[in-house]
Amino acid sequence: ILNFCKIKPVVNQVECHPYLTQKPLQQFCLSKDILLTAYSPLGSPGRPSAFNKEDSPKPLMEDEKLISIAQAKHVSVAQVLIAWQLQNGNVVIPKSVTPERIKENFDAFKVILSNEEMDAIGYRNLFY
Repeated sequence: ILNFCKIKPVVNQVECHPYLTQKPLQQFCLSKDILLTAYSPLGSPGRPSAFNKEDSPKPLMEDEKLISIAQAKHVSVAQVLIAWQLQNGNVVIPKSVTPERIKENFDAFKVILSNEEMDAIGYRNLFY
């Protein structure tokens, strides 16, 4: 598309979370100066069960490593997942309608993850 378009895309919005990291796409977008916008950054916890397979991983919000990181930082797992996206250079659009959750999501900007924590979160890529 970049070879034929008259207006280059500036944003590519895709599902992105630790089970679907989109690393090759993220690197491509970065090389072309295109922002990657991550939707479902919490891993689609409300997805209908009909879409789950028998071997589906547990929801990210229940992941022991993520819970451990969140507890150590005194933040929520959602904030850790959003911070992981932000530190990866992605725009993040978590869905929320409640004022408390909106504030919690915004406060994820204050969460700083170490390189080790970033790697521990991102290694899960299951192409889910």
